[in-house]
Order: sequence, then structure tokens, then C-alpha cells
Amino acid sequence: MFDRKKESLLKYLSGEPMPLLAEAGDVKKLFEDVLVSVIFQELETLYGIRIIYNKEILANCIISTRFGHDSLNDKLDVVRQTIGATHKQIDAQIIIEFAGCQ
Repeated sequence: MFDRKKESLLKYLSGEPMPLLAEAGDVKKLFEDVLVSVIFQELETLYGIRIIYNKEILANCIISTRFGHDSLNDKLDVVRQTIGATHKQIDAQIIIEFAGCQ
């Protein structure tokens, strides 16, 4: 959205992000003992959204989970709750805040 008063372009995620390929959202995916960074990379590719996180802190975080027809936010919530992180959206990007593996 363009702010005429500030003469700047505001970026944000509108509504619920959809997979770039419609059929990709219907694919069930099992992640078994996978680095969290691999899951974030897959979500970035699937939704075309940048996910920013501290790679050093997440370097050794491994989880197992299954994604189905869930929304991006539901998928992020599963990962977030599993590792004890929070996330927020800034400028159409998702920022993961995390202290370390539990």
C-alpha cells in the first residue's frame, strides 16, 4: 500500500498467505527429526514469504511434525510452540524470536 503523505510503500501480509502453487497446499508433509531451519526454508519456498531467524541459535534445533492442509499461521504455530518461540510480521516478513532449544 502506498502512503501518499509519507510517500512510502508499506508492505504487509494481507489475510492468510496462500501457497504459490495451489496444489502444493494440498500435499501432506512429514518432517521426522529435521532441523527447524529446513522447515522454515520449505515454508519460505511454499509461500514465497521471507522468514527471518537467528541461524546460529537454531543450528541444532531438531523437531518432528506433520503438516497437512493447515494454513501458514497454523504451521508456524506448531513450530513456534514446539521450540518455544514467538513470531511477528513486519514488512511482509515473518520474524522468529527464539532464545534456544528447550
